[in-house]
Amino acid sequence: CEREGELVLGRDVTTRRISAEPGDQGNILRRYIIRCDYVNSDNIRARQIMTAVDVGERRFTDLWRSRVVSPPSPDGAAVYAELCRLYTAPYRRYHNLGHIHDCLRLVDEVAPLLIDRDAVEFGVWFHDAVYDTGVNNNEWRSAELFLERSAGASFVFRHRVCGHILATRH
Repeated sequence: CEREGELVLGRDVTTRRISAEPGDQGNILRRYIIRCDYVNSDNIRARQIMTAVDVGERRFTDLWRSRVVSPPSPDGAAVYAELCRLYTAPYRRYHNLGHIHDCLRLVDEVAPLLIDRDAVEFGVWFHDAVYDTGVNNNEWRSAELFLERSAGASFVFRHRVCGHILATRH
């Protein structure tokens, strides 16, 4: 079936859901084929077909590369793979990659109002990274995970991101 329209992710990538396999019960983020129009680092407009997971990885790794020095930190692809593993755990119902991508769409909508969009975006990526229903310190543990992985970022930036992660406690 052909479906055009709904914006999936923003930042430097304009994406549209253009087709889906009927009855596909797999990960919703892998069900859609995305047409991406973007401007790369050389300011060249390009078009590429990607899944929403691919778009998320490109978005995350570009952001990581711009704010975190590797080494001493792991590279963005490794951190993204770890986050994907955490967010796609079988017990996750709501706090999953779909939730993160929904939050990123909201960040894109309010981006002009943000003082440090990158810190907010990393806060979104990490705010539910650790999710154990039996404890009440998931946000602290998620902030610790960010600190462990982001040693190559400035102290002030890391502090700001942790503030955003901890602000999601409820």
